[in-house]
Amino acid sequence: MPDVLGRAPLVHLPLLGADSAGKTMFLMAAVGGLRALAGPGVTVGFGTAEDRDRLSTRSANCGAGRG
Repeated sequence: MPDVLGRAPLVHLPLLGADSAGKTMFLMAAVGGLRALAGPGVTVGFGTAEDRDRLSTRSANCGAGRG
């Protein structure tokens, strides 16, 4: 969204589910989708560097078949 229209607020959404319900996979897909849809001038970031690193590690593990 162009800056002239304003900014989107930071929203925290709790995600609850049983063990092995697919919470991590859902979040990875949601972040991937947001990043793919982000147009010029729109950034999708992480709250902390630790969050960014955690996604990178889990993405690599999923790609290697380690869940």
